[in-house]
Amino acid sequence: MAIYPRDPLVARDGRPFGREAGSRMYCLPWPYPSVVAGSLRTMLGKAIKGRRDAFSDPGFVDQLKLIRVRGPLALYNNELYFPRPQNFLRAKTDRDSEASRFLKDEDSEYVVERLEPAEMPDGWGMNLSGLWPLIPKLRQKPDLGEGLWHADMLTKWLLGDQSFVYDCKKTVRYPSVEERVHVRIDDDRRIGVDGALFVTQGLDFVWGEEQALAVQVDLPDSEWEKRLASQTWVHPVGGARRLAMWDPGWAGNWTMPKELAARLKGASRVFMYLATPAVFAGGWRPGWLDPESLEGEIHGTSLKLRLRGAAVGRWQPVSGWSYELPGPKPIRRLVPAGSVYFFDVLYGDPSDLEELWLQPLSDDEEDARDGFGLVCWGLWGQVNNERVEKK
Repeated sequence: MAIYPRDPLVARDGRPFGREAGSRMYCLPWPYPSVVAGSLRTMLGKAIKGRRDAFSDPGFVDQLKLIRVRGPLALYNNELYFPRPQNFLRAKTDRDSEASRFLKDEDSEYVVERLEPAEMPDGWGMNLSGLWPLIPKLRQKPDLGEGLWHADMLTKWLLGDQSFVYDCKKTVRYPSVEERVHVRIDDDRRIGVDGALFVTQGLDFVWGEEQALAVQVDLPDSEWEKRLASQTWVHPVGGARRLAMWDPGWAGNWTMPKELAARLKGASRVFMYLATPAVFAGGWRPGWLDPESLEGEIHGTSLKLRLRGAAVGRWQPVSGWSYELPGPKPIRRLVPAGSVYFFDVLYGDPSDLEELWLQPLSDDEEDARDGFGLVCWGLWGQVNNERVEKK
């Protein structure tokens, strides 16, 4: 399914907003999976029951919660794009640096480095026992480029070898943030109230091309599937009731590329890449890993892995409002999209991971149904880190 926002999409971050908290509402660079999952369940619930008070039935609400939503991923001209991996580095070329020897084109402007765990040098120490650090060789100030990568370029990165070439034409930026200034109106006099200005932000998807949110929806009822596929929908998504067009006709390819699946068979080292933010019981650490040994088995596979290192971005807050309690939901910390976890394979065949391609691995089942923690898999420890950028 593809979702085309008609208006700037409001996806608020965790900062408070209101008369007492502040006059500026801040927006995330990309909506959380729960925003889209909640909007879809509301849209489908109203369509099935034909009335707005359908959600007063707890049994029906529990049924809606069984809907599994994977995404949202970025869709640009009907092509999937993914968040830039956290173990990617790019910097302006310093001809006197050690990394410059990897440049083949004298006119190349950047050098790219793939961060991977390496054994700790003598005299070094870490407060996370058992992990190897990711030590960059680049010493220049990084210039990471755009935040979204085309699916083909991400696949090359996941292959873990020198088949990867950074292509600027296969990257796009996140939607621009549009700000709107509002004023409070006096109900009696019908004029603006002095000093009562406030600002809202929204993601503007009008870039001059076709941009959308891509999701995969798994429904527990075949009749619901027919109902969802019966038409193109117009329904709000995110805050402030901003409208979007929901097109169930777009399917896309959500399976592991064949080349990557073939390379995974028998691999001794794999890494896990987060395509959407994840919620883990151990904070930054997946709950299926033992906190002492950093070893664990992935549910539904024959694999047992040991964590060697991780490239994890700064945590992101997620909250919201519960209509069941009712009241505000507690703030939780998300592992951001693009984070990478490096593993040694202790036993089992990594080819089993093909079944987990773009599947949610968040520890809580409800978070997984919302689409938190979609994962892709790759290989590491194959070759040297640096690679020349193609202009």
